[in-house]
Amino acid sequence: MVKTINVGHQPLALEYNPSNENIYVGNENSGDVSIIKSSSNTVVDTIDVGMPVALEYNPSNNDIYVANLFRNTVSVIATTPAPADDTTPPVLTVPDDITEEATSPEGAQVTYTVTAEDNVDGNATLEADGTTITQDNIGGNITISCDPPSGSVFPIGDTEVECSATDEAGNTGTESFTVTVNAPPPPPPADTTPPFITVPQDITKEATGPNGAQVSFEVSAQDDVDGPTDVDCDHNSGDTFPIDETLVTCTAEDLAGNRAEESFTVTVQDTTAPDVEITKAVDKKGVAIAEGSTTKSHYVQITFEATDATVGIDKTQCSLDGQAFTSSCTSPIVYDKLKKGTHNFTVRATDAAGNTGEDQFTWTVNPAEAAKVKPR
Repeated sequence: MVKTINVGHQPLALEYNPSNENIYVGNENSGDVSIIKSSSNTVVDTIDVGMPVALEYNPSNNDIYVANLFRNTVSVIATTPAPADDTTPPVLTVPDDITEEATSPEGAQVTYTVTAEDNVDGNATLEADGTTITQDNIGGNITISCDPPSGSVFPIGDTEVECSATDEAGNTGTESFTVTVNAPPPPPPADTTPPFITVPQDITKEATGPNGAQVSFEVSAQDDVDGPTDVDCDHNSGDTFPIDETLVTCTAEDLAGNRAEESFTVTVQDTTAPDVEITKAVDKKGVAIAEGSTTKSHYVQITFEATDATVGIDKTQCSLDGQAFTSSCTSPIVYDKLKKGTHNFTVRATDAAGNTGEDQFTWTVNPAEAAKVKPR
């Protein structure tokens, strides 16, 4: 196979330099020397001289001597021996062993970068995308590859990553590191425990009116997993509770759907006796008879009142001189044809809750003695 190499104009002489394996061509008309690299058969440099007609290699100093026609000069081209063969592989720098948590049953995606440094071809980096190699401008190219590449999904467990770098001269260096993907932690155990509800002890209140009494209370719930939890009760704190026993039921539900229920009793009672008062006692003529006084009248009319602030009066009963109480009586009540002597009148009022209140009136009948009447 014939290859033509373009040099200067009218090449007349050439010389081989074994120290750098270059060929020097003297071009007479262009007045220069073309330097051909024998390994590639390419012109790597052109040096201006005179009008070269002869070239000679000097093995003692590896220089090329050029004789220039008509100028009475010799040009000396200093040469540098070819570098020694490159037999040193690049040095790889890989990450320290990597540990990641699995993000799925397949494992976890892991990225990394790897660098290589070569004494001839400089530095190169395999980027995190696993394919791009960034290299400086020194020497030739360095190729870097890893298996598995950066960006792969690594399975759960240990995976050895093998990396290699090859320089322009074909020298290859290797290095490895380990990627460990830990299995995800097991899910927490199912929450099957309901919240704990705190309710008050049974509450007893005295009625403040016919509708009962206003009752306030506090409830709360705490869940082992969710912490403080809302509580719903079928009666609210601050409600007016009727006179009776009322069961208050409270429920709480955590985020897992566990439901708890607690209850307590609110008792609103009426233990207050009715207010009973004898307001007036008079004889047949309307003359007032005072408590503890003496009158000559065998007739008495007694007026009384009975009130209850809560459930109201159910009945009033009257008794004279310790006799059995009547089934009922109303105000005013009249007693006539009373015997001479001291008499005692009692009025009793019973409310709807069964509470009783009484008032008494005592006076003396003595026709022979005039009584001092003092209005009551």
